[in-house]
Amino acid sequence: MERIQIDAADPTAYEAMLTLEDYLAKSKLNTTHKTLARLESHKSIKAHTAIKKLS
Repeated sequence: MERIQIDAADPTAYEAMLTLEDYLAKSKLNTTHKTLARLESHKSIKAHTAIKKLS
């Protein structure tokens, strides 16, 4: 499987990921909740990028 270069494929999605990471770094969420937030956002961004790549 080819690795997606998200910063090149979809700069907006990459910016969203960086924004989430910044928020999580400052939040008081516990590690488990931070991990769950990352997993959910990465699934969404990966799907969005794959769809965009097809169009």
